[in-house]
Amino acid sequence: MTKMSKFYSKLTYGFVASAALLCSSGAFAQVCDSTSTGNYTEAVDADGNSWYTLDIDDGFGNITPGIDTNGGFGYKDGTTGEQIPNRFTEMGTHGVGETIRVNGFTGNFSSIDPFDPSLALDKRDLDYMHIKLTTACYLNIALSMSDANGDPVGIDTNTTGGLQFYRWGDPVGDPYGDKAGDDSAGNNFFYGDYGFECPQLVKYVLPNGDDQPRFSVPAGDLIFLVFCPFDSQLNGGTRTLVGPMAWGLNIEISGYDFAKCGSTAATNDCITVSNKGGCSDGQCCDTVCNGGFAACCNVAWDASCLQHGVDLCGNFIYSCANPSTSVSNDCVGSATAVNTFPTTIAFNNTSATQDGPNDVTRLCTSQMKHDLWYVVGPVPANGELTVSMCGLGNPIATDTNGDGTIDNFPADSVINVFYLGADATVPNPQDLPSLYIGCSDDNCTDSGAIDPDTGLPAVDLGGSSSVKVTGVDAGDYVLIAVGQYEPVTVDPNTTSPEGFAASMTIDFAPVFVDSGLQTYALVDGGGSNVGLISGHASDANPKRWIFVPFEMTTVGTITNFNFAGGGGPDTGVQPNVIQYKIIARDTNGGSYGASKRPFGDGYFNASQVLVEGSEAFNVDDYYDIGDQCSSGCGRYFVNLSNSFVLQPGSYYFTLYGDDADGGATWLSWLMYGEKSLPQVTTAAVNIPAAEAANPAFFGNFAANTAFGWRSIGNSPRFCFYTLGPTYSSRSDLPPGILYSCAFNMGGTLNTAPACPTDLNGDAITDSSDMGSLLGSFGQCDLGTPGDFNDDQVIDSSDLGSMLGSFGPCPTE
Repeated sequence: MTKMSKFYSKLTYGFVASAALLCSSGAFAQVCDSTSTGNYTEAVDADGNSWYTLDIDDGFGNITPGIDTNGGFGYKDGTTGEQIPNRFTEMGTHGVGETIRVNGFTGNFSSIDPFDPSLALDKRDLDYMHIKLTTACYLNIALSMSDANGDPVGIDTNTTGGLQFYRWGDPVGDPYGDKAGDDSAGNNFFYGDYGFECPQLVKYVLPNGDDQPRFSVPAGDLIFLVFCPFDSQLNGGTRTLVGPMAWGLNIEISGYDFAKCGSTAATNDCITVSNKGGCSDGQCCDTVCNGGFAACCNVAWDASCLQHGVDLCGNFIYSCANPSTSVSNDCVGSATAVNTFPTTIAFNNTSATQDGPNDVTRLCTSQMKHDLWYVVGPVPANGELTVSMCGLGNPIATDTNGDGTIDNFPADSVINVFYLGADATVPNPQDLPSLYIGCSDDNCTDSGAIDPDTGLPAVDLGGSSSVKVTGVDAGDYVLIAVGQYEPVTVDPNTTSPEGFAASMTIDFAPVFVDSGLQTYALVDGGGSNVGLISGHASDANPKRWIFVPFEMTTVGTITNFNFAGGGGPDTGVQPNVIQYKIIARDTNGGSYGASKRPFGDGYFNASQVLVEGSEAFNVDDYYDIGDQCSSGCGRYFVNLSNSFVLQPGSYYFTLYGDDADGGATWLSWLMYGEKSLPQVTTAAVNIPAAEAANPAFFGNFAANTAFGWRSIGNSPRFCFYTLGPTYSSRSDLPPGILYSCAFNMGGTLNTAPACPTDLNGDAITDSSDMGSLLGSFGQCDLGTPGDFNDDQVIDSSDLGSMLGSFGPCPTE
């Protein structure tokens, strides 16, 4: 498992946003003005040309003076329509004392293509900007945003704009990929929030709850990202925003008040004593020296300065002084080992001390006290760990005086997770922040749900916690700390005892197929979030199915799958059913015809389907786990009513949206799982002449061409599918990777011997299985159930094998 493993975090809409840093009004840039150029340094493109010198004519006589038209993924020349392949706005190199302003458009549901007013974009545009800073410094940042009518976002209409910025760790690589990079200790990801204010001011929040309208950043490359929700009504707003949304971003660069902070003269970190003034963390150094302790910069960074750094900056200095004698796992070095799954643990942290890191700005957003420690692992296979206090009868937050406000928090819990890798030994405790993955605070239930312990409306605040850690590799260990939430700002109207008694369950679930996080496609040289329609696209194409290859490396019982997707409305209808199918995949290609398609003649053959089924589906029930997904989509999790066993081998998987009443509906299955199975063509694939006549779907494919299998028409007929000349292969993905779609498939480890003659999966070979076999007599594809000797024909030989296996399947 890598340190960037994601937690399942339920959001109102599927876009990653940090709750660690709050945004409030301040003294900087009080004027909400999204389109003014102002007295600022204009951003320029790679050739030094002003980024927004091109005028935009909307076709109705309205001219918008030169503002970015499609979000930094490249823009079109307003005269020639030529695509200029800039993937982001280039703001250039800047230093202390400079001011910068950059403008742009970011779309939403109501967006109109400025070059073709008849074309509704119906998408949200994510605007990326790049800046290089010559020195560590402070940034004062303000974002203004307004709709096409000039109405600003704001609290009066409950409409928001959004801003993120993060370090671009690899300036010669991909700026979009860095957003999901290793920000586990806050080293890359600085800020991300939605803002109702106009302007939205970026505030740095100190551990004591104080904030300041300037943000400390290191020298080097930064990426800024401006966005807005699809539709303000998703946030409970009162109106639909009229796009495109115009935005203006102001950035002022200022130096540290104390020059030694973050300079080469102060190379020591802020938790190390030095006979020189200052320390390398400029934000903390300046905070301490401005907080009444100027000698820490002017004289020396001594032991008292270290403690000021702890108090004012949230710095972590490990100590487990006077550990509790009543709990053995009070200190991280004596963590309790957990190596069986599931395990339910009763604990009482009332007497426990606090020795784990508490940094509400860069680590967990919820400060902890009274922590207890557990080392979990090794896990038996690749998969995911779940640590949950939910549904176990733990104390819950209550309204003691009946005034409708929760005021009692008897078990206000926090769970922190750290990565240990393949070694169960806890390393130097001082290094815990660098091992940090993330935290969970009060997320057992969704708002409005019923609490399983009381049967009353659930309180998703001040209670039990649950967290799921993805991408755990076989043999990995994870370090868990569970403790009590200590609010940064104490509310005198609430009560919370010191510590609590509760229980939690630690469980592991294998993930047999992991295509990784969904990332972007390349369109016209820039990144774009692309999904393939899966379901009833139209009357002409009622069956849009995509077959994605995958491999099973071990036998397992499949109980669930998840996929990156988005609901696809068709005449207002959303899918309420997910259909899925699995067929065997012939890696040699011999049985799938000249074009190596999933079915021999291309036409769908239901007899070749190994497994199929349907499950109820809620298009609004999605989670964010780090997929490159904009608003209205995320990761959907489907638990199967009927599990099935898959043997090691190679398969195809498809899923598609359906409607229980037979209505036309579909969903968008998002492309590019970063670990999808590569499928490489070693030579040009010759498509039959009759098929090659349709260039939208067929053609001769050169070596290493990326392609995918997709059905068309009423058949459906499975053929090569490409995305047209504006799309190109991803250079950072394995050669020949499919235009595949992201999904994972999990379940339980199956150690029982294979029982291939049990065709219906009821753990017994009997007359029912024999009837299915007799009904399938004849030629078949490789991997077809019932073809026990793999000779691609079901006949008397296979019948003999079945008769010899009549009876219960073996269990050991």
